[in-house]
Amino acid sequence: MQVHHWPKGQDVSILVKAFFENDPYYPRPIPTDQLYISFKTGYFNACDPEDRIFATAFLAAIVTEQATRSTR
Repeated sequence: MQVHHWPKGQDVSILVKAFFENDPYYPRPIPTDQLYISFKTGYFNACDPEDRIFATAFLAAIVTEQATRSTR
């Protein structure tokens, strides 16, 4: 297992990479999938209010990456 430091900021690319490297453990980020909707809601609600801007950026980025991967 590798752990990387993420300096808080709008660049969530490190988090997106980690999400997809651990892909078997997370639901596919497809906005209409009920499991993903539950994941997204739980993830967002677990964030501190001051970090929700980062959560929003991360969740949007994984949806975008999934869409890109689905068209390959």
